[in-house]
Parts: sequence; C-alpha cells; structure tokens
Amino acid sequence: MFTLGKTTTKPLFYQGKLIGNTDGRGHFTPALDALETLDLLIEEVPIGVRVHLRAQAPVLQRLANFHGLKPGDYINPYEAGIFASTSSRGKDDLHRHAPVAWRILHNNGLELKVYSQLQPS
Repeated sequence: MFTLGKTTTKPLFYQGKLIGNTDGRGHFTPALDALETLDLLIEEVPIGVRVHLRAQAPVLQRLANFHGLKPGDYINPYEAGIFASTSSRGKDDLHRHAPVAWRILHNNGLELKVYSQLQPS
C-alpha cells in the first residue's frame, strides 16, 4: 500500500501482474484498458478460472466489470462446451455448479447437444 495525499492506495495483482488500484473508499482504477483486459482473460486465464471468475479471481471480475465485459465476451461457446463435457459434474447439476458455462451454452442453443454427451448425476 502507498499513500497519495490523504488517500491510501492498494495495488491489485493477478499472478504478479498489476491489474489496478483501489483507494480507501473502494474506488477502482484499472491498470489495463478494455482490449488488454480481454487479451489477458482470453490468452492467460484458464477456462476453469474464467467460468468461476467471481470465486477464483475476483480482481479480474472487478476489472472485467469496470470495462463492461460480460462472460460471453471472453468465453466462447466452444470452450464452454468443452468445459461442461470434461467437468466432473453431470448434466443435472452443471447449471448449479457452473452457471456461467451453462448460460453461454443455453444462449447459443448448445446445452442439449452438450448434455446429450454427459451422464446423469
């Protein structure tokens, strides 16, 4: 942490990379622009983390929200299908344990295709 004037600023990192800063009032200042954020999410963050971004990498969730990025922007339906078909969850509870992946599949009309390959849980 360091101080700017009377405000304490806390840097936020993801795997050693500076993502942004927060001040004592919770104001977030990103270190990456929207394109850099999208590139980071697609190229460097594994699909399992992107699907569970809020729980596994909340600083990245905050960065994505700041730039107005939605999960469909950084998770394509093909990746969501692979994640769903290789996860240990059955089709009956995938939507509860990986709602982001399920929503992307559902919005693209692919959930039945993927679910037909999964075993009942």
